Amino acid sequence: MVEIEIGADDAGQRADRWLRRFLPNAPLALVHRLLRQGAVRQRSKRLRAADHLDASTVELELAPARLAELRGTRRSHVARAPAGVAPRIVHEDDALLVVDKPGGLAVQPGSGLDDEHLLAWIDAHVASTRDPRSTFRPAPAHRIDRGTSGLVLIGKSAAAARALAAAFREHRVQKTYLAVVRGAPAPAAGVIDLPLDVRDRGAGARKSEIAKLGRDARTEYRTLRSATVWTLLEVVIETGRTHQIRAHLAELGHPIAGDDRYGAVMPRAVRVLPRGRIGLHAARLAFAHPITGAGLVLDAPLPDDLERLVTATRR
Repeated sequence: MVEIEIGADDAGQRADRWLRRFLPNAPLALVHRLLRQGAVRQRSKRLRAADHLDASTVELELAPARLAELRGTRRSHVARAPAGVAPRIVHEDDALLVVDKPGGLAVQPGSGLDDEHLLAWIDAHVASTRDPRSTFRPAPAHRIDRGTSGLVLIGKSAAAARALAAAFREHRVQKTYLAVVRGAPAPAAGVIDLPLDVRDRGAGARKSEIAKLGRDARTEYRTLRSATVWTLLEVVIETGRTHQIRAHLAELGHPIAGDDRYGAVMPRAVRVLPRGRIGLHAARLAFAHPITGAGLVLDAPLPDDLERLVTATRR
């Protein structure tokens, strides 16, 4: 028998889900066989698949060599921390990590993406303090698009991750963006209140479209700076629909710079941004700390590439 201490981050999980995470190389059939044969126990009681763990010791009947084999990291899960485009830490404590993600860095791996992404950076960042026995992995509580830069919230404990997820779900996080758009909206400030529906365009590409029977979506904007070609807007969203800001500003007739999915073809003369980068930046998040409840307002300034774009004057 091997004894594994179950900490606060793993307590409450179903036994089968915990075992699959604890033994990442184990086939699903083996996980169920171990449970069925009584090889997994807690407080001297056989655990069934649907039983929930508590914060005590689990006894696992496996030879040490076999355990080491099944505990090894899957090759498909090995990822490199980003080189040259690492995020900037804005805030960190025992429960919470907030980073300023550079544009062009994916939040998580996906179809067609390489193995450098924010999740890999998080894994590397917390590696020295993470309990190796825990199956919990700190992860972003929300997503921003690969081409978007700005603030991302990460729960470093299971309790913090659950609280952050609930805060986003219940719209208790105020999100403010900076957007560089083509042309100058008139009026200079306003509200876009149009329902959105997500359509699959094939090959994994999705696009939000205005639809009468879509989900409610509300976007407030105001002009901060206007140049010959580009305008810098402050945008506050009350909802968090897929591509909400991108779709709403395109519908207004002022698509975000570089966002060719929503009709913003970049003139070659002012192609300041690399392909895939769009003129959108998550600049401010206001929320309650997931553990202490203290109010936090965190900011990330407009990055240099978007600052250069705003000041571009050639058509």
